[in-house]
Amino acid sequence: MASAFLTIPHLAQAQIAVGVTAGLSSQDQSNRNTGTTLGGVTFLDAALGDRFSLGGEVSLGANIRGQQTRRTSTGITTLASQHRDTIFSGVAKVKVAQALRAQVDATVGTGVSWRHTVRHGTFRSFPPLSSAPVDETLSNAVFATTLGLDAMLNVSPRMLMVFTARLHLLKDDDRDGSGVVQRGVGSSIFRFGGGALIRF
Repeated sequence: MASAFLTIPHLAQAQIAVGVTAGLSSQDQSNRNTGTTLGGVTFLDAALGDRFSLGGEVSLGANIRGQQTRRTSTGITTLASQHRDTIFSGVAKVKVAQALRAQVDATVGTGVSWRHTVRHGTFRSFPPLSSAPVDETLSNAVFATTLGLDAMLNVSPRMLMVFTARLHLLKDDDRDGSGVVQRGVGSSIFRFGGGALIRF
């Protein structure tokens, strides 16, 4: 039993790295504008060799805000909306370039995105005219694929400057069962930032 355990790759001896970056996050909205806000990535990696590592990360973004209009056969709803996506991913990283103190890793991963939307507004009916307040909260988890790059520069044997670029593709066409748009927020997200990485 013990000998069988020893044949497993030495995960306990893998070098661990923890990194944090902050920067910008952008995704499309239904009004054809791009919602740009603050975003960032927190990650933990375990190196399984000179070129390969496994880990997990959380990709965060502040609320994007916008105005939305929804028209039906009975009236028009005007909404002030705020939305955010938080993505949890398991990732694999492969070193694709190295020169002097710099290194670039390609990243691919899968996980889930927690989508959270809060909207407040007013519904105005067609004649006879009337109005009513509208308050909506939409929250759900969807499958997410992550693609990205990490660019790192050694500052010391244990600390590095790191820049992350992430493209998150969410499996969410943003429509309900009848085909009506739910949020009006795009299902692809790009986040770029810079920060620090520490190796243990």
